[in-house]
Amino acid sequence: MSDAQLSQLVGREIVNGRAGARRVFNHRWDDPAAFATLGTIPAAEIDEITRGRLRRDVTVALNKLPSRTTT
Repeated sequence: MSDAQLSQLVGREIVNGRAGARRVFNHRWDDPAAFATLGTIPAAEIDEITRGRLRRDVTVALNKLPSRTTT
C-alpha cells in the first residue's frame, strides 16, 4: 500500500512508511506463507465468548515480519 492508502487506513499521516517515530509495515495478507499459526481457539470457547452467535474453531495466526535492519 502507498503512504496515502496507509494514512487512510490507519487514520494518521504516514510519510515514508512512518507515523511519527513509528514504522508502519506493509505485509502480504494474501500469502499464507507470510503467517505463523499460533494455535486454534476451540469451537466450545468461541461459543462461550460469542454467547452462542458462532460455534466453530478459529485459527489464530500472526503475520511474520521479515528480519531486516531498519533505521
